[in-house]
Amino acid sequence: MSKKYPEELYQNRSMRKRKPDNLMRMVNCCAFSPDCHILLTCSDDSRLHLWSAQSGQLLAKAKGHTGPVKCCTFSPDCALFASASHDRSVRLWRSATMRCLRVLSGHRRCVETVSFSPDGMWLVSGGWDKQAILWDVQSGEIVKVFSGHKGAIQCSAFSLDSQFVATGSWDFTVKVWALQRVEEQERTLQGHRGNVSCVCYSGSDMLVRKPHHQEHTGNSLVHSKRLSLFGTNFTNTCSPEVFK
Repeated sequence: MSKKYPEELYQNRSMRKRKPDNLMRMVNCCAFSPDCHILLTCSDDSRLHLWSAQSGQLLAKAKGHTGPVKCCTFSPDCALFASASHDRSVRLWRSATMRCLRVLSGHRRCVETVSFSPDGMWLVSGGWDKQAILWDVQSGEIVKVFSGHKGAIQCSAFSLDSQFVATGSWDFTVKVWALQRVEEQERTLQGHRGNVSCVCYSGSDMLVRKPHHQEHTGNSLVHSKRLSLFGTNFTNTCSPEVFK
C-alpha cells in the first residue's frame, strides 16, 4: 500500500489503474453526474463513454463527433450532457439514450470548453476562434457571442446564480462576462504568466488554476485580493500561492 494516498482510495480495486482496451487514445476530460453515480469521459477517438463510478463498468458509448472531443459535462439535472470537439461543434446528448439531440454550430475553429449554467437554461462554449458563445439549451439557438480574448479560450464556468460567465484563455487572462447587463458587460482579470487552463467559482469567489508546466514550478491556486465586478465579489488573480 502506498504511503502517499489514504487506504480508502484503493478500496475499489476495479477502478484502480483501469485502462480499458476501448480507450486507446488520450482521454481529455471526465465529469461526474450530479449524483456521482455515473462518470462521463471523452477522448481523441471522437467518442464519449459512460461508466459506472462504483464498479468501473462501461455502460454506454456515444459517437457522432468527427474530431477529438476535448470537453464534456452533465446538465444539473443529469438529463443531458454536452460535448465540445475539434470538429468545431458542440453536441447536446440525452443521458438515458445516448442520443444526440442537437448539433450546435457557431464556432469557426476548434472548440475547447463547454459548461452548463447551474439553472440548466444556458450553455457556454469557447475555443480557438477566441469567442465564447452563449446558447439556449432548450432551443439550441445562439443567445450571445462574447468577443475580447486575444487567444484561444480553454476553460469556462458560470457563477452559481447563472448571471456571470468566466472564461480562461491562452492570452493569459480571465474575462468575466455579465449575461443580463448591457453596460460594463466584461471585466478582465490579469496576473497569470501562462495559459489559463481551468477556472471555477466557489460561492461568490472565483478560483483560477494554472497548469503545472508554466514558468513557475508547482501548481498555483490564485486567491488573493478581492474586488467587486458588477456588484458581485470575486477573487483577483495577481498573487499566486504555490503548493509543494
